[in-house]
Formats: sequence, C-alpha cells, structure tokens
Amino acid sequence: MIQSEVRNSSPRLSRFLNWEHLRLDLLEILDMPVHVCQSSHYRAEIVQRIMSLLASYKKEREVPPDPNLMELCSAVLLNFREWDKLIEVEHKVDFYLQFAKIVASVCKEVSNKGGKSSTKELWDTILPIFSNPVSNQHKRTASGMSKDLPRDSSSAIMNRTQLFQFIKKLKDILVLGIIISCLAKFYNILKDDSVGEIFLEYQGLWPTVITNSSNFNMAAVGEVFQNTLHHALSVHPTHTAWLRTKGDVMYVQGHYSSALKYYISAAMVSSDYFSLPLPKAIFDDLQYKHMIHCCTKLQNHTQASVLHQFLEEPNYSMAFKALGERVCNDSCDTYYSCIWDVTLLEFLVNHHTKRGELDCRQHVIQLIGQLELNSNNNEEIQREAASLRKGWFLRAMARQYL
Repeated sequence: MIQSEVRNSSPRLSRFLNWEHLRLDLLEILDMPVHVCQSSHYRAEIVQRIMSLLASYKKEREVPPDPNLMELCSAVLLNFREWDKLIEVEHKVDFYLQFAKIVASVCKEVSNKGGKSSTKELWDTILPIFSNPVSNQHKRTASGMSKDLPRDSSSAIMNRTQLFQFIKKLKDILVLGIIISCLAKFYNILKDDSVGEIFLEYQGLWPTVITNSSNFNMAAVGEVFQNTLHHALSVHPTHTAWLRTKGDVMYVQGHYSSALKYYISAAMVSSDYFSLPLPKAIFDDLQYKHMIHCCTKLQNHTQASVLHQFLEEPNYSMAFKALGERVCNDSCDTYYSCIWDVTLLEFLVNHHTKRGELDCRQHVIQLIGQLELNSNNNEEIQREAASLRKGWFLRAMARQYL
C-alpha cells in the first residue's frame, strides 16, 4: 500500500521499498530447511524480481543496492540452480555475483558432464583469497633514504570472512560439493602429505600442483574448508562423500574414534544400513586402511583384523599380528563369527591351541565347519557368505561408534 502511494511521488523511495521487500523474502527463503520446497510459481516470481533488480543495477549508479542484498540474490540463484541466469549476468556487476557466476558455470559443466573450462577460473578465483599478506618493498627517495611502499595487494575477489559468510547461505548439494572439493584439493596440495590426504569428490576437476605454494595461508584454507564441510553436513547430514571427507579430517587430526564414527555413518547411509554392497567409489582400499589404523590406535585389534578381509588383497601378516595382540579393548572372540576368510580362522585355531585356550579353539573350529565357508563352494555362495558377515560386523561397529 505504501509502495503504491510513493511510486509516483518518490521513485527512489519506491525503489528502496522494493529492495527491502525482496530482502525479507530472500532471508525467509534462506532460513527455510532444505527439504521445504517453494512452489514453482513462487520460485519463478522470486527469480524474476532478482533479475529485475540486476537489470536495473547499472542504472542505479547513484545509490546501487547494498552488497548484502546482492549476496542474498546470488545465494538464492545458486540454491535455485539458476545456472543460465547467473551466467548471463554482466561479469563485473558485483563481486558476490561474479563469484556466483563462476560457480554456476562449473556446476553447469559438471551436471552436463561437459569440459573443465570454468574450473580453472574458479580455482584461480579461490586461491588469491588465501594469499599471505605481501611484504613491503623498499624504494629510495631523492635524498637516498629508504622508504617503505606497500606492494599491490592480491587480486582477491573477496576476503576470507566474506567468502565463508556467503558459503553459509548456500544449500544446494552440487554447489556445496564443488566448493568443498576445490577447498579440499587446495588444502591437500598445501599440506603435501600423501599419507594424510583427504578424500574429495570431483577429484579430476582441479590442478595437482600450485606454484609458489608458500604464498598461501594453509591454516586459513584448512579453517574455511572445515567450516564449510561442517555447514554442508548440517544441511545434508547423509551425504556419503562428505561423511567420508569429515572422517578423513578427523583421521589426520588423530581423532580416531570420531573418524570411525563418520566412516561408519558413510557406510550406513550408502548401503541402506549395510544391506547393500558398499560403493567402491567411496569405500576403496585406502578407506579400509584408515579404518584399520583407527581400530589399531584404539587397541581394538580384533576389529582391525576383521577389516583386513575387506581389502582387495588382505595383508595376512598384519591381520595375524592384530589377532595375536594380548592387550585388546574390543570383545575379541565376539567378532570371530564375522570372519569369512578361512586363512584367518585357521590361524586362530593354531593361536588358541598354543595358548591352551581350548574353548576358544573349539569355537573357531565350529566356525570353520560352516558349510557356506567351504572353499569348494562356487563364487556366488562365497560372495554371499562374505556379504552376510560384512553386514554383521558393520552393524556391530555402528552400535559401538554411532
């Protein structure tokens, strides 16, 4: 009503009211849980109002919309997956829009399984944000005295605080996935630790080296990466790849129980509570080796030995060593029923015989005698026996760590 009254008498005031009305609507949208979907009609209306604002941006040079409103517009367009609309926006309109436009280009290429022409632009946009402060350079005055002159600052599109504040407004799973992947790759390269490398989606999108890596603040990259991952999991808590990534973060920090919590969570959500095979894209040998290392550090040696069976090529010497440990924090023979590899069971028979543990020896002999573990069975029966015992074991792990 007020807007209609001032439209003719004060166009500028009317314009400000329009902006504030849009701001409130955008804030309401961003506050909604991710599972609450607006109607297609309402989304189309919001997008049209945003695009009208952007179209008038160049005309409002006297009093342009404030950066916060542009940030909200950019975030909502990304969350609505309006890739094409963002890509069409004039490149230098606003730094939030400029960043959103680059992200949208990458998302469009990834969703269409296209090339990687935009990923380099995003990579080159992210890196300067984490540049170390540039030292002063010296210049002689006419009298010969040395004078400090600040060097040109980096060409960062925004600072780290602005970047993360923007990321916290993002909810789309692909948008967050691309940004997490970029930050994780950046962090891995700076950390330069092949043993402690963190898992990431879209591995092939990014460069594998950085020139002058000492010019970047690794601690700041790690902080923004981990905060972004935390935000993403708060929005999409069952995204398997991020759960594994979070597990890797806990792993390299030495929080082994927490690492297992996230690894088992990733396994649970990707296998319908362990009723389906674990996806090999997430659960590869490196993942199982991390889980084995975690169990070993926690002195859960029987769990570690069971996990050796999950490897493509079991490391029997390490598995035997784990089964022979005298100090063990897990329930030891409780997990024997989860072993399907007869080689491990035969080791246990010999091991308990040497120790004079006749009850345990008899228990293992009974397990070896199960028909489905007969080595003469066909591959399908052997695979089914292994799958069944994997499920038993992982459900027991879930009860302990989750």
